[in-house]
Amino acid sequence: MYPPSRQTYDEFIGESQGNTQLLLAEDDTGVIGVLVFDKFNDGLSAVYCFYEPEREHESVGTSMILRLTLIARSLGLPYNYLGYYVENCRKMSYKARFSPLEVLSDNDWIRLNPA
Repeated sequence: MYPPSRQTYDEFIGESQGNTQLLLAEDDTGVIGVLVFDKFNDGLSAVYCFYEPEREHESVGTSMILRLTLIARSLGLPYNYLGYYVENCRKMSYKARFSPLEVLSDNDWIRLNPA
């Protein structure tokens, strides 16, 4: 979603297959974060997460992934897909903290041992 604009946001969300939902993180001040996710037959897929930048130290994104995992479990879905994992990318490194973690590489699922 770069450059950020209402149009790029609408195009990003508009590409969904009709199964896109939003998970909101709120406190007494209102919404502090949003996780966009898709629902599939075998799991939920975290598409994109954004939150108030000054709240980064509160691990809002991580909390939302954990909440999404609980939602998947409550729906009887075995998977919570975290999307692309790019090794050594700061903005995606949080994914390695979840376990078990599998990546699809060359059409094979490989279980990673988080660092």
